[in-house]
Amino acid sequence: MFKFSPKDDKFYDLFVLLAKRIHTSGEMLRNFIYEPADGEDKVKEIKAAEVKCNQTLQRIFKELNKTFITPIDREDIYIIGKRMDDIADDIEAAANRFNMFQIKRATSEAKGISDLVVKSTAQVICLIKEFKVVHQNQNLQKIIVEINRLEEEAEVVFRKALGGLFSASIPTIEVIKWKETYERLRNILEVCKNVADTVEGVIIKHA
Repeated sequence: MFKFSPKDDKFYDLFVLLAKRIHTSGEMLRNFIYEPADGEDKVKEIKAAEVKCNQTLQRIFKELNKTFITPIDREDIYIIGKRMDDIADDIEAAANRFNMFQIKRATSEAKGISDLVVKSTAQVICLIKEFKVVHQNQNLQKIIVEINRLEEEAEVVFRKALGGLFSASIPTIEVIKWKETYERLRNILEVCKNVADTVEGVIIKHA
């Protein structure tokens, strides 16, 4: 089993920072969905948060380029960082859909998925913190299971929301708008799951 040594803390600290910034973006998205007013300003704030996430990712890459020996395989550090940043990208994309489609009132399903986004990104923080020392760490597997469970819960809400769209007398343009929006929201949970699956793969590799 591996663990991050003190000299490798730069990677660990940057991963934790990135996870926290992603979670902040998730909270901002949920607040926007619950209160869609001032969409332009809120999307700009979420975009600024996404830029900070990308800057953190670039710092990880910079450290990777100048570090000869890494605590785990170089490509694993790259992939984990990139997939974490994908969460921030999808959060911004979901916010953009709400603003672009000029949605003034969110559905209960959209609010529900946004709640799951906040829960899942909070679990990503826990995942990365527990990832520092994998040896004899039982909590990490529980977190991975929970992130997967949240993704499955989001999928159930997503399917229910789509069923409601196609079973009701809703104008076609509204169906298109909401289908795209629901898909964007669901994707956030999927990329959180991708991060958890990637971390699990690294753990198995070093078992």
